[in-house]
Amino acid sequence: MTFNPGDRMFIILSMRDDLESNVTFSLYTFFNEETRQEVEVGSPQDFQTWGPGQTNLVALQNPWLVPAQPGKYQLRIYQGKRVAASAVFLVEQQS
Repeated sequence: MTFNPGDRMFIILSMRDDLESNVTFSLYTFFNEETRQEVEVGSPQDFQTWGPGQTNLVALQNPWLVPAQPGKYQLRIYQGKRVAASAVFLVEQQS
């Protein structure tokens, strides 16, 4: 997915049906692959508990502002100190 500086995003998360227990994520970040810097995003309402097979939208009511600096990023979702999921996205300067 490609964004421009100033764009906003929300995400759709879908949990596997075979999870053995509920999951609560601890942190959402944008990780810049070039600079290796990681910035927290999200607000307290983005940290709900997820059950097996549940699909929901995160940050729909308050979409996250993408980084202003062009580059290749990862959206990282943490469970404790471990990255539980990630997705790559680009921020490109508008032409």
